[in-house]
Amino acid sequence: MRDLLRTAHAVVVGVERYAGGSAWNLDGPVRDALAYARRLLDAGLPPERLTLLASPLPANSAVVERAGLDHRPADRESVHRTLFRELPARSGEVFFLSWSGHGLVDPSGRRRLLYADAVPEDIRCLDLDAALAAWRSDLVPSFPRQLWLIDACQVFADPAGVSGALRPDPVPVGTLRERAGQYALFACAPGQTAREGGSGGTGPFTSQVLRFMDGFLGGAVDGHGSADGPSAVDKERFASGWPTDPQVFAEALRQRMRAAGDTGDTCQTPTYFWHSGPDGQSERWFRRSSETPPTPLNLTPIGSGALARPSREQRRRLLETLGRVPAMADPDTRSTVIRQLPPDMAGSVPRSAVTRFALLDLIDTCLSFPGGLDELIEALDMVDGGTSARAEFAAAVREVAGPA
Repeated sequence: MRDLLRTAHAVVVGVERYAGGSAWNLDGPVRDALAYARRLLDAGLPPERLTLLASPLPANSAVVERAGLDHRPADRESVHRTLFRELPARSGEVFFLSWSGHGLVDPSGRRRLLYADAVPEDIRCLDLDAALAAWRSDLVPSFPRQLWLIDACQVFADPAGVSGALRPDPVPVGTLRERAGQYALFACAPGQTAREGGSGGTGPFTSQVLRFMDGFLGGAVDGHGSADGPSAVDKERFASGWPTDPQVFAEALRQRMRAAGDTGDTCQTPTYFWHSGPDGQSERWFRRSSETPPTPLNLTPIGSGALARPSREQRRRLLETLGRVPAMADPDTRSTVIRQLPPDMAGSVPRSAVTRFALLDLIDTCLSFPGGLDELIEALDMVDGGTSARAEFAAAVREVAGPA
């Protein structure tokens, strides 16, 4: 593990102070970044292969200085220079990134992370989806194993409120290639906030991840004991994989978070995991056990008793007819359709860059909500001009769900 870490690189970002003013400030992200940095260094990462981007509150500036680590502000220039100019030219097996601060989902459905120099009239923020794509492309020849930890909100930006202020954040574009080792773990799902309920300014998601790391390191670090870390069996199974095997780490953490939800751990925020594997991009969702899942759509006639799901042939017809609707072919117009859905439905739709997977996820999400397919037809009506393809999809829905 230490041999791999000697050629790894890590970027830890903590944004507390924003140019937008005190109303935007946070207390805690810089502590998150420093905690991640300490664990990586203790695991064997050379200090010169760690990049700290920190914009602390004045009260926390001394904490950064005492850490004795070189650092830059977490503004747009520093982030872009680090992610898209400096690191792509370096070689290594493992890349690690953590980001703690403000985040949002823009009107086109793309995840954004706010830079420290964001202001109300110019909401500067990293296009995270574009950054992930860039790091899966030929722009980054090295770092086949990647772990991205994002502790930031994913609230939906009000199009009227950010009109003209939320501009594109151009990220270099390369030729995508199969990158089976890129994993991104998020503190919350689209439409949700991330940092509520933490202690000492640290978000619940980061607290869980740090305690989990402590278990791998075999003891307490920065006040987090190993009691909440992996079991002895898990340590033996996974210790050789952290942090050099993101898949092992992500799967082990997934098991921990699911167990926390099953025991009613109210400090565990809903979390989901994104990864790029041999079968394409996918997202896995995990919620607190106390949350009531959406009631499945009853697809049988009233009084029939049993709850039926669409047959394989019905699902295939839904997928094929929806795929022929012009608005579904383009990711931007597809995101516009999804935004027309009720917020709880829109926030539950996984996002995939592979069109067929995206449509299948959309259909499955709609099937999980009462009347979800009818909601999708109404959403299409807001965007589609009445094409024959839309009519074919509506006919397929009627076959499955019956009369509206």
